[in-house]
Amino acid sequence: MTLLETIISYVEMNFIVFTGIVYMLLHLSFNDEINKRGKFFFILATIMMLLDMLSFNFEQYLAAQPMFSIWRQFWSVIGYSCRPIIFLAIIFLNDASEKWTRQKVIVSAMALINLFLSFSTFFSKIAYWYTIDNRYYRGPLGYYSYIILLVYLLILVIQLLHLYKSYRLTLQVVVGGYLVLLTLAGIYFNALYTSSGISRGSMIAAIVFYYGYYNSVQYKAEHQRYSQIASQDGLTGLSNRYAYNQIINELKLSDEPIGFLMLDIDKFKAINDEFGHDIGDRILSKVADYLRITFNETKYVFRIGGDEFVVLFTELNQDEVERISDKIDMINKMLLTENDTLPITSISAGLVTSGSNRIEKLYVEADRALYITKSNGGAGCTIL
Repeated sequence: MTLLETIISYVEMNFIVFTGIVYMLLHLSFNDEINKRGKFFFILATIMMLLDMLSFNFEQYLAAQPMFSIWRQFWSVIGYSCRPIIFLAIIFLNDASEKWTRQKVIVSAMALINLFLSFSTFFSKIAYWYTIDNRYYRGPLGYYSYIILLVYLLILVIQLLHLYKSYRLTLQVVVGGYLVLLTLAGIYFNALYTSSGISRGSMIAAIVFYYGYYNSVQYKAEHQRYSQIASQDGLTGLSNRYAYNQIINELKLSDEPIGFLMLDIDKFKAINDEFGHDIGDRILSKVADYLRITFNETKYVFRIGGDEFVVLFTELNQDEVERISDKIDMINKMLLTENDTLPITSISAGLVTSGSNRIEKLYVEADRALYITKSNGGAGCTIL
């Protein structure tokens, strides 16, 4: 065999695992979000992959020799021991909790059992053994390592399914790609190196699985963060006009009766002109806090622009309607009597209730009710 053929053969035997090692090291080097615990499991998985690659190559070389060598047995044990530990490290990477649970103990115990059975070849034939002429034979538990790998793969599948339950399309892509990679890698290496190919193919597939899991975590976090930014008013922390429009579209599809409360701050423009926008912003924040606390029975409290606020109620009876008016009076009393450095102000409100979801008409009627309150001097609530 020429040097070039030797290099090609070596690359064929180790390309998939070597790719996994490179990926793990690059991910560890360039990802600043990994904490100390995550780095530990990353380094552990990378070292185990490196050991597996070395053991595989040495074991293949020694298997071609005419006589048995204890070193073949040694490297075989190293390979069988490393692979489940790689899976275990990735499973722990996917689990952000640092607490030891019963499930974690059971999963870890499987790796310890695998370790014991791997080393048992030195003193028993329960797992596998070698003859003096360098032949390999399996014992009653000869496939224990593959069974444990399959269980770990199942755990990884469950972890990803649990995370992706609200992202079905992405789930299909990731799981489908993972299974294709697992199948192709397993078949390829199985054709070259018998059953070792299945474990090595599934091992690197686990790395790809972690990649899909990690990126799905990042995607979900980014999605939630940007969704919150898009739907939250930066000044008051209330839901903004974008969120209001989203909720309105949802409520249009429902048959529940709606209570529509529209509010604004009396003489707010004059306050801005006289005291400046900084004072105006502080007043907006104070009013938003009062609305959030006072109407804590509903999650639909919005600032839809300027000094305009909207509160939606999906369940209202006559007693609750009257209490809303009382709550507006209570907020005004707090605004008028609170002793702080802000100018004295008040809010006006218009409340409309409907037996059906005529959202467009509710908005117009609530605006008319608010106008009536303003015409009567403000600092109150008109109910239509």
